[in-house]
Amino acid sequence: MNDMTSPRYQSISAATDWFFVFRSGPGPDGLTVWPVAMWAVTTEGKAVGLVGTTDGLDRLVQPPPNTKGQYKHFRQLTEPEQNSIRKF
Repeated sequence: MNDMTSPRYQSISAATDWFFVFRSGPGPDGLTVWPVAMWAVTTEGKAVGLVGTTDGLDRLVQPPPNTKGQYKHFRQLTEPEQNSIRKF
């Protein structure tokens, strides 16, 4: 991993029942919901959710894609969002 571009975290904690929800395309099939594995606080003081990755990089979690989306607790998810939860 390139240390110049890798975020540095000062603390992490579990993110039980939290998800990152965003639109990856039109219609119901364009809804993407990723489980948040943990919350992290960067050395700059910014809180970010970390999601699992399957892109073959040397890390197991990473921030969600740089896209407009929102973090939601499971109780806040709509039925279509619940049905779109990605399984890793």
